[in-house]
Amino acid sequence: MPPDGLDVEMPFYRRGGLAKTRFAEEPEPAPAMRPLRVAQMLALAYEMDRLIEIGIVADRAEMARVTGFGDSRVSQIMNILWLAPDIQGGVARHGDRRRTRWGDREGAHADRAVPVVGRAAATIRSAGPVMSRSPSHRPVACRSMDTPDVTMESDDLRRATTNGVIPARACPARSGGLVTLQTDLPRERAKHVLFDRQRQMLALLAALRGAGNLDFQKLLFLYCQESGVTPPYEFVPYKFGAFSFTSYADRRKLIERGFLADDEQHWALTDAGRKALGRAETGRLARFTRGLRGTRGDALVAETYRRFPYYATRSEIAERVLRGDSAALARIEAARPAVKAAAVSTIGYEGRTLESYLNELLRSGVTLLCDVRRNPISRKYGFSKGTLGKGCEGVGIRYEHVPELGIASEQRQSLETQADYDALFAEYERDSLPLQGPALAKIRAGVRSGERGALTCYERVPSQCRRHCVAEALEREYGKGLRRQASVRGNGDEQRGAF
Repeated sequence: MPPDGLDVEMPFYRRGGLAKTRFAEEPEPAPAMRPLRVAQMLALAYEMDRLIEIGIVADRAEMARVTGFGDSRVSQIMNILWLAPDIQGGVARHGDRRRTRWGDREGAHADRAVPVVGRAAATIRSAGPVMSRSPSHRPVACRSMDTPDVTMESDDLRRATTNGVIPARACPARSGGLVTLQTDLPRERAKHVLFDRQRQMLALLAALRGAGNLDFQKLLFLYCQESGVTPPYEFVPYKFGAFSFTSYADRRKLIERGFLADDEQHWALTDAGRKALGRAETGRLARFTRGLRGTRGDALVAETYRRFPYYATRSEIAERVLRGDSAALARIEAARPAVKAAAVSTIGYEGRTLESYLNELLRSGVTLLCDVRRNPISRKYGFSKGTLGKGCEGVGIRYEHVPELGIASEQRQSLETQADYDALFAEYERDSLPLQGPALAKIRAGVRSGERGALTCYERVPSQCRRHCVAEALEREYGKGLRRQASVRGNGDEQRGAF
């Protein structure tokens, strides 16, 4: 056998020249790998979901704006998260692409496979490093860091990191056009990441040293109304006055993370919650708590009713806690939204919280909400069918899901311009909507019984949602000759007269 490392000339030809072969006893180095595109997209979907979850990006709409992807592209990416866990696991196990001098082999060697998405998901969820590539389109070599690396070659991820959406800092090492990015939060601190609103809630609890359910809702409400404070939570008029659904959703999450005590009747910080909170600004909170002078119970509830009568309009205890205060009861009655004539409105929840959405419905006199989404699932809190239905029920609005009026998700892909939406809705009005007479009749029956209805879907702009097609079909079918009324708060959604 030739000596180790000997170059020899071989008497065969390969594409017009003598080939050189190097004999060596050491094994060939493992060829470079890169993830398949589906693995890249799944990892990117996890990262986008994490950014929304921890509050860096508000929702998918903002994600689309700041990344420049467009709403449909963000939806395509994040909808990958709805794949069954076993499918995602399969992508994680076999989602690598091996590049050799003989060409690309996709998932050919299980014994040498790298679970790209598995590492991506673990790293993303622990706020570890995210790797990107430069416009040179060369694969990025992983380098040693404190946490596992994720090699990402997606153009989408590169654009997101370039636009500053994925919080990252450039590492000093850079060569050959390669760019290595690492998230700012180290792994050991990832479990302490809090929304700003959650941090403010924990700080208030620390200043109050705990509180009962009713007292804390009213104290949190009054704190959110303080001048100079950006309200961390919004509220709706509920059974005992101002109530925040989102605060209770956060409470459940914080209990799961061990930051709040698991007590159904009391809100209290745990030692882990105090550690996660760290140092908080206490001056304003101290002034707030001193101003209340220990007011609790019915006295506290009555204080909120007198100062903010709208939030007492659905209270079941107003007469008891305000007994003898006829002026306060009169202000509550005056703040009650007026009963309006039966009609149909349209509204989208894009960019809204559940509380602001419900308040808009209440102030518009809506008593029937018709959800025209085919799949009433939302990753934004409050807008999946179950949560939205319970929220509506709690404020006296009847919720109806009318999936027959939805559009299949595969038809809503690649909608980039208004012309794309117009073409889709023209097809919807021509081929689908004429077949939905029973669904339209159901809505009409509710309105004819005296209810004031609203058609709802995601998009804020009605021209990008099929709800305007449904409203126009109702008017053509049952309300010919009726004039269009004023728009609802100037967002382009319209009210239509009784049918």
